[in-house]
Amino acid sequence: MSTVPWETIGRLAELFTRLDTERGIPAEQQWTLQVLKLTEEVGESAQAVIGAPAFFEALLARKAARFFDLDEDTSTPPREGA
Repeated sequence: MSTVPWETIGRLAELFTRLDTERGIPAEQQWTLQVLKLTEEVGESAQAVIGAPAFFEALLARKAARFFDLDEDTSTPPREGA
């Protein structure tokens, strides 16, 4: 497994820590803000996962309706001899 992404994450974390420290934000507050930001991102990801099935279901339903021409009333089977 490549360590390049983790090296980049480490450098970003060091940069953010340095910048926040220069702004006078205490370490405890920095950690709290980082956790809140990560929690926000996780929540957005969860919303996307939850919403994806409904989106794809609606998309597939529209495509199926066009493909099968479901505008006709097919809710009742045809009668025998009809």
